[in-house]
Amino acid sequence: MKVSRKAELSGMAYELGMDFDPKPSFPDIKLLSAFKLFKHGHSKKITNQFQRSDEQLESKAQIFDYQYTIQAGNTPVTKRQTVCFIQSKQLELPIFYLRPETWIDRFKQYLGWEDIDFVHYPDFSKKYYLSGEMEELVRELFKDDVLHYFTLKDGWHVEGIGFFLIIYRDGKLLNADSIRLINKIGIDIFQLFK
Repeated sequence: MKVSRKAELSGMAYELGMDFDPKPSFPDIKLLSAFKLFKHGHSKKITNQFQRSDEQLESKAQIFDYQYTIQAGNTPVTKRQTVCFIQSKQLELPIFYLRPETWIDRFKQYLGWEDIDFVHYPDFSKKYYLSGEMEELVRELFKDDVLHYFTLKDGWHVEGIGFFLIIYRDGKLLNADSIRLINKIGIDIFQLFK
């Protein structure tokens, strides 16, 4: 008998020591509107929310499924992904956006559009497109240990704004086993950035 995704996720939440709500009311949705991911589309919906709070550290971690709809010509297309959202007063992040670099980005660089690259980490610079409003602050945040960490990871999108951080794979709804991975990556990135 096949187990439903909701049942698998509920079991994973228990394993991770997180609360699980398949249909959350999500009061934090306005906090998310500043991130690039949440500026696209319509019919936005958050489901399958995992949540853990640490009052001593003044932090909250959430993992949830997020979907929105865009128009592709006359056809509506719904995009779904699993997102890790971390709120913590220990984070003091400049506004930045990290995503996998594409051939379009390399073409734009040829035309003079630049992202933030690191001479001593050419593999990171080839793998990821990094931008931010204040380049100097973004460079300070992306120290050697952060650059090394992401050089070994593929396909992640990370956005930071002040006390808030999101991590996701664009268009990827993660299965229950992969929730463990995004939780670990969220913890790792939080530790690197705090």
